[in-house]
Amino acid sequence: MAMTLRTTADDDAAIERLAKRAGVSKNEAILRLVRNEDARHEHEDAVTASAEKMLDRYADLFERLKRT
Repeated sequence: MAMTLRTTADDDAAIERLAKRAGVSKNEAILRLVRNEDARHEHEDAVTASAEKMLDRYADLFERLKRT
């Protein structure tokens, strides 16, 4: 799917630097950033869900530990 991305001159320069460092096109650099950010959020969500599950599972233990 095609998309137009409007950027400032500073943004374009930053994208250009990122692309150059990675040896990829500006389009690929932007796609990598989007994918990495999405993966980071997915990971944070999974960690949060896991922590909440463990807190529920061991709630009694945590209460006993608080009293000691």
